[in-house]
Amino acid sequence: NGSPWYSTDCGETWKKSEFPEEDAVDFVQKIWSWNQCLQSDRVKPDTFYLCNAYNGKFYVSEDGGASWTMRKQNPSKYEMQIEAAPGLGGNIWMSLGNLGLAVSNDGGYSFSKIDNVQSSQQCSLGKGKDGSGYPAVYVYGTVNNEDGVFRSTDYGKTWDKISNDTTALGADVNCMKADRQKFGTVYIGTNGRSVYFGRENTLHTFFG
Repeated sequence: NGSPWYSTDCGETWKKSEFPEEDAVDFVQKIWSWNQCLQSDRVKPDTFYLCNAYNGKFYVSEDGGASWTMRKQNPSKYEMQIEAAPGLGGNIWMSLGNLGLAVSNDGGYSFSKIDNVQSSQQCSLGKGKDGSGYPAVYVYGTVNNEDGVFRSTDYGKTWDKISNDTTALGADVNCMKADRQKFGTVYIGTNGRSVYFGRENTLHTFFG
């Protein structure tokens, strides 16, 4: 319990981070659940992002985890999940459960809701289309009032559904990771009902 810890020697030794005192109590116990709560900026060195789904707070460290400050208070609790975009400094996507999907372009000072995404239980960022300049964004949730797994190649403006009735996800999706080397590929783990992968516009199952 208590504040996060950080290492500067590949895990040989660890130091306790400086963390807002009012948020440090039982911190580890409260945030580490199914949430993806810790991310590193893919461009800015020594910059890390942390969300606490227990209280909706978003924190930033710009010194390799030695100290943290709260940058944003979010309305969602228990279902928050974040992912930093590859190749775009200060670009963070945040799943907000039944409150939808949001993105920040300024390191978390502000977040903008993505239109037409009614809920986002999981999101992930992968290799974008050649020449697009953006990563592909994947969402497990509700888009345009339809449930399923979706992909956007234009920064969330439009979405393609890649799941279907044949490969419907019948249990909670606990994790989803998009391939950052191959466009159109995403991997999905469920709460006991198979492991799936999406390729182009089709969802397949590894086993079940």
